[in-house]
Amino acid sequence: RHAVTMRPMSSMLLLLLSLMLGVAQAGMSGTATLETEATGRSTTVTALGKLRMAMLEWYCIQSAEHAAERPCMNHAFMTKMRQAATPEAKRALVQERSHAMPATEEGRKSLALQSRQGYARMYKAYCAQPQPKIPEVCSNDSLKKMYQAFETAAP
Repeated sequence: RHAVTMRPMSSMLLLLLSLMLGVAQAGMSGTATLETEATGRSTTVTALGKLRMAMLEWYCIQSAEHAAERPCMNHAFMTKMRQAATPEAKRALVQERSHAMPATEEGRKSLALQSRQGYARMYKAYCAQPQPKIPEVCSNDSLKKMYQAFETAAP
């Protein structure tokens, strides 16, 4: 019996990771939906996830220069999670990642800010291309609002 201590994370980072996990799980079990409080409409998590994955793969895989940035580190972690063969292997990955997170509130805030800025930078870079491979990434209102919020979030 092991006690696992979870450190509080920024709500935006937690939301993003939850969505990414939801996308990974939805890809295995069908379609998941996310009910938005503001509109009352459901947005298909798998649809947003596919758009986000296209952007992440372009930014992180096709261009290795971004490997040390938070979005690409998160992408690498999620890839390892999907490839983990057993629940024990997944728990070990989560535990390893948890131990690598900052211990102080200041450190967690700094990490959350780096993550938000990194995702906003990635989105802007993807949409700044003359012809993005999947232009819906740049025209999707949900993604646009999320990355604009990341960009304007106070440090």
